[in-house]
Amino acid sequence: MSRSRPTATLVAKIKRAAKQAARGTPPISHSEALEVGARSAGYSSWHELQQAASEGGRAIFQQRDKPLSKLALAILRIAASAPNPVPFASLAQELRGPLPSCADLLITLQQLEDAGVAARTSCSEDSFSIDFADIELPVDPQLPPDFDHTPNEDRSPEEIDAWWDRPYAIRHPDGYAVRCLDGGAWDRSTSYGFATDLPAAKRLAAGRLAYWRSAMNTPTALLDGNGKISVALQPRRPGEGFRILKECKNSEEVGLFIRQYTGELGP
Repeated sequence: MSRSRPTATLVAKIKRAAKQAARGTPPISHSEALEVGARSAGYSSWHELQQAASEGGRAIFQQRDKPLSKLALAILRIAASAPNPVPFASLAQELRGPLPSCADLLITLQQLEDAGVAARTSCSEDSFSIDFADIELPVDPQLPPDFDHTPNEDRSPEEIDAWWDRPYAIRHPDGYAVRCLDGGAWDRSTSYGFATDLPAAKRLAAGRLAYWRSAMNTPTALLDGNGKISVALQPRRPGEGFRILKECKNSEEVGLFIRQYTGELGP
């Protein structure tokens, strides 16, 4: 089957068709209708189409080459589970230290926008706000058998393509449990938390995934069996190896490179 160009127009068309199908006879769930529309356009899943349609990867699922700053990661950890606006007091607790200057905070919020992690940010005298890029969050999806009892390296390529870094929600009487297969656990999906309504669940999913993907781009020291020490990025998906950034002579060189790479020192 030929694949349609992954344009914003195609995505909007499939969304409109899915809404109509959900109200039709016989009824079909909105998420199922999106999957059908994506497959009819030549994609394996709605998630794959969304990724292809994101401009240059500037969506929540993008893979960054550089990590976010420690302040940006702290902001993401808080904002994922807190409604707007977020008090500065919460940030002080997360940092376990003094608050950054207003200038540093504004620069960091802009960094989140430039990275495509946040759609919009704002700051006032005593709080800040983050609106995350909107994501499609399947609710009560049909997961593969033994989804939460399978080592990640034993999952099929099709399962990895369909569900890796794709948050979903499980409906409960009092809200939604948000989970994601992202490598945070070796044999099951990672719990992202609980939200009382669907908009909050989407915010939780977007914020936690943004934090996790950015944290995974923080380099670490790697010592092989021959005593050689390197700085590397962790594998992003099962079956991938460490990405070596630099081979170093000693631990001091490792520490210097990591601080430069993460922006704690100038180049």
